[in-house]
Amino acid sequence: MDKADALPLLEKAIAERPKHPDTLTMPDLDELQWSYARSLADAGRTDEALKWSMDVIAGTNHAIAELESSRNNPDEKRLAGAYSVDAQLDRLRERLGDRCAEFIPLLLKVGRSNLALKYVAMQERAAIPILDRRPELLASAAQMYEKLGRTDLAMDGLVRALAARLDGATRDAIAALAARTGRNADALYRRAAAMRSKSATPAYPFALVTDDGKPMRLSDLKGRVVLVSFFFPT
Repeated sequence: MDKADALPLLEKAIAERPKHPDTLTMPDLDELQWSYARSLADAGRTDEALKWSMDVIAGTNHAIAELESSRNNPDEKRLAGAYSVDAQLDRLRERLGDRCAEFIPLLLKVGRSNLALKYVAMQERAAIPILDRRPELLASAAQMYEKLGRTDLAMDGLVRALAARLDGATRDAIAALAARTGRNADALYRRAAAMRSKSATPAYPFALVTDDGKPMRLSDLKGRVVLVSFFFPT
């Protein structure tokens, strides 16, 4: 918040943070380092901002790799701390996706387009396990690809985003990009539908009694259009 003294304050915080035990009331060291990189960019110290940003992102990638390797480790609980490995991985991947999305415009601003492509691809990989944010991050990556002139990759990202979530804005983005590139939007929608169907998980073959006392099985509904409404799911 203190723009004038942001850099020295963050430098002091980064130096002091390792001296304190982990606590939920304090930001992680890499969060402080990321804020420092952003403040360097705001101060016009672009080269330093790029280095700090790449170092922090590399550190996040390293933390993800360590957690992934711990899945088969008998000491998994000790390695995971208070959270499960999967929960920590989701948190780190979400952080990685957000950081790539924030870093890419800086790379484009300084003309580092080829390097930006690397981080766009990294952003996409980070989006995959986070099901609720996958469409958002894929659509964001698609926008970056288009800015870089890679409309083929942009369209692929949009199609995969639509397959992950049926969203009107993504559908419209596909239509607009298809119009600009001379492609068939309907064929792209069909491709997204096929990808969605392929990744779908079959519903459990349940049986229940309806409000009027009649037995009902899932198989009784095969071939019929069914509206499922969840209320009070807890």
